Amino acid sequence: MSRLLCLVSLYSLLLCSDVSGQTYEAHTPPTIDAIEHHTYEIAPEGTERTNIGIGERVFLSLDESTWSDKDKKNDSTETIVDDTPKAPDWSVGSGPGEFGKISPTSGWDVVYTAAIKSTAYTAAVVAKIDDSSLGDDAPIFKTVNFAVKRPKGCKAIGVYADNLLGGSDGPPNERMGHFTQITVQILPNDVNFSKVKFRENIPAHNLDGNWPDLSLEFKPLDQPEFNVNNDLFSPNLAVDNCLSPYRAISKLIPDGGGAPQAVTFEIDVPLEFKAGDKASDWTYFGTNTHHRIFNADGSSNAKLTGTDGSSATGATQGPFKN
Repeated sequence: MSRLLCLVSLYSLLLCSDVSGQTYEAHTPPTIDAIEHHTYEIAPEGTERTNIGIGERVFLSLDESTWSDKDKKNDSTETIVDDTPKAPDWSVGSGPGEFGKISPTSGWDVVYTAAIKSTAYTAAVVAKIDDSSLGDDAPIFKTVNFAVKRPKGCKAIGVYADNLLGGSDGPPNERMGHFTQITVQILPNDVNFSKVKFRENIPAHNLDGNWPDLSLEFKPLDQPEFNVNNDLFSPNLAVDNCLSPYRAISKLIPDGGGAPQAVTFEIDVPLEFKAGDKASDWTYFGTNTHHRIFNADGSSNAKLTGTDGSSATGATQGPFKN
């Protein structure tokens, strides 16, 4: 084929016709405004953020009214006309489900749901917009990048509820114990983790010999699961139960006799989040510490220290009568 024929063939590819047979050619490249994005959750404040948490949902849209595409009639008038867009096609990442999903995958308004993965990642959401082919312009692409974060720790916010055992004061005072609920916040707090499942993974442990009277006490494995909630401006809030059920005050008397002695227990509580469908797909992200504080008179209270060094302490409770 001659060079001239090649050029003629290439030019013909840029010409499209309408139903009447009128042909058109591209005149100016198509344009459209940037992708608009708003997180589903309003906490933390600022729904237009591009930092989001694993599992977080984002509303995405393109404003069809901002589309501009000028084509030209291939006749003696060379009239400039407006070409209309097709509905955008959306994608994220390089593989199905790799960085989340778009629903629906075509349209002017869609929802992106970030994948719940064990690691942080960047998700590039891409919209492909093509014209209706009066003039055969190349499609245009609009992209928004999201920095998707995973849980990294826990902060003690304050006491949610206190003195929940409901015991009555003596005399006689023969029992001790406490029940305090402390509000904690999963970190980082600039994203939302409301669609993530969490648990404490407290290993089996014992307090053998730690009580002054050397009494034996064993705690089995405990793995309570929880989810986080939000208030208007603060995300990822949960209530941690710091419970020490009733025990005899006599446990504070040393083995062999003597005056009661104060004792404090510190229990490390590993935190994990679920990132997968298997029973074993739990990812560790930090350890907070529960403090059980027993005073020599049988009064006691609870304290929680977060992974960031923050702490909250409940009121002194008891001692209680039998």
